[in-house]
Amino acid sequence: MSGQQINYEKSCISFSKNVPRWKQDELASLLGVRRVDKHDKYLGLPTELSYSKDEAFRYLVDRVRKRTQGWRDKTLSTAGKEVLIKAVVQSIPTYVMNCFELPKHLCHEMHRLMARFWWGEFGEERKIHWVAWEKLCASKKEGGLGFRDMHLFNIALLAKQGWRLICRPDSLLAQVLKARYFPQTDFMQAELHKGASFTWRSILKGRDLLRKGLRFQVGNGENISVWNDPWVPLPYRFRPFSLPMQGTEEFKVADFIDSEAGAFWLHGLLNLQPGKHPTTLLDIWFWDMIEALDGEKLEYFLMALWVVWMERNNMVWKGSYFNIINMHAWATSFLDDYKNLHKRQGHKARRTPIKWSRPPRGRLKINIDGSFCADTGSGGVGVVVRNYEGTCMATFARTVQYAQSAIHMEAEALRAGLLIAIHQDWKEIEVESDCVNLVNALHVDGDDLSDIGRILDDCRSYWFH
Repeated sequence: MSGQQINYEKSCISFSKNVPRWKQDELASLLGVRRVDKHDKYLGLPTELSYSKDEAFRYLVDRVRKRTQGWRDKTLSTAGKEVLIKAVVQSIPTYVMNCFELPKHLCHEMHRLMARFWWGEFGEERKIHWVAWEKLCASKKEGGLGFRDMHLFNIALLAKQGWRLICRPDSLLAQVLKARYFPQTDFMQAELHKGASFTWRSILKGRDLLRKGLRFQVGNGENISVWNDPWVPLPYRFRPFSLPMQGTEEFKVADFIDSEAGAFWLHGLLNLQPGKHPTTLLDIWFWDMIEALDGEKLEYFLMALWVVWMERNNMVWKGSYFNIINMHAWATSFLDDYKNLHKRQGHKARRTPIKWSRPPRGRLKINIDGSFCADTGSGGVGVVVRNYEGTCMATFARTVQYAQSAIHMEAEALRAGLLIAIHQDWKEIEVESDCVNLVNALHVDGDDLSDIGRILDDCRSYWFH
């Protein structure tokens, strides 16, 4: 089919024990290839593993030994040794580890050879290993050097094969393994039966690691058990921490989903009925909404999506609660601000740079600014303090990993500037900001229930400190 021809000198044939020897010789002669008792390797991998696993994979240790011994006579820095171990030695068994679980003692033997090379030796004279190899395998953040623990790396690669079976069930490999080992169930529920190949046994070893990190992605929730299946987006366990309440032992996640009311979209300007657009796929629902809405409703819909995402982040990272009324108020307010901003920008001329103006003599000016990136949810604050002559008296800059909005960062910058003044015991100060919304918010009477209300309360109290 490919136009290639068989190389009979490199080809050989082996038979099962049920084929008589005379028949084996006859078939080999007809095919024009050599008869062998067994194939040692195919594409670099052992083809038969019914015999000793140590004997089948011993060649990997020999290759590691050959590499490290060939480098010992060379004068290498510790950095050079680190590169050679990570880039060359530890990559030798990677191809095999993708398919088979190596015996632990062979992994430890490879560790021993790498440790001897790392610490150095001359002939039969061995140097002291001052730190255990397991500690060197820790990440550099944890005080190690980031070398691989070959056994754990082996299990991780096998888990990757299991993940491929889950993600690509239509692949040839997945179909063959399913027909052979789990025809009536899925990969995660497959059981190990007697007579399974070493390849399948190895993949199941990786499945044990997969189970520690897999959780369900909730669609309609009809097949997800509330108490027994991993579905809660919390690390390590992915299950509810509370004990099952009486009468809810058999509950599915779908029992907690109100498909009629619709946990926001039914309220506000849109009045969307979930039943009119039934789907469990977010992208399909999104494009359905794009086609169904227009004008102000479409603009509101897009802003509402952003508000839902921000509220979700606040619930996950800040422990807030879901408040439909506040969310719709935010969506309306943000949309109005967006329209007003772009309306002004569309008609105004190019803004000329504003030159810094000095404060009155004897007074310090505190310039503040904040930044916000909606894509990452991160931000930053900056503060510069200068005197009448323009001499910089203090500076401050800090990144904020979980920012809420641009005005939130402006408010945090104001609070930081005032705290610097209090710490330095500066009495005569003035604060300058380019955020009109922040300045207006400072002059609002009464309780400020916005997300920066408490920050502004702090700033007011600092101002009269």
